[in-house]
Amino acid sequence: MTTLTLFQWIAVSVILLLLITELVRAVRGHVIRRVWALRVTLWIGAGLAIYRPEDVTRLARAVGIERGADLVLYLSVLAFMATSFYLYKRCIRLQQDITRIVRHISLHEADEQQVNR
Repeated sequence: MTTLTLFQWIAVSVILLLLITELVRAVRGHVIRRVWALRVTLWIGAGLAIYRPEDVTRLARAVGIERGADLVLYLSVLAFMATSFYLYKRCIRLQQDITRIVRHISLHEADEQQVNR
């Protein structure tokens, strides 16, 4: 059995607290299931990667990457890019929705002003 470093103790403890927080939120019903499941999966994956970094290295080598840290970096970059594109798309959609709402309100108010004349 390998001994854990101070960083591993702290990081795994924080992740366990975050998982407990996620579970409490789920029990109270304050979650969207798919988003919650993704968050819990990511926290568990991060905890396992910190607790057993040799497994990450083994996985990295299995897919042709020399170091586990490189695999984590590549996956993080891909996740960041996917999230950025998703949020950009959401912002554009929100702008379009706001434009439609403002246009609808303006036309409705213009009709009311015509009737009141």
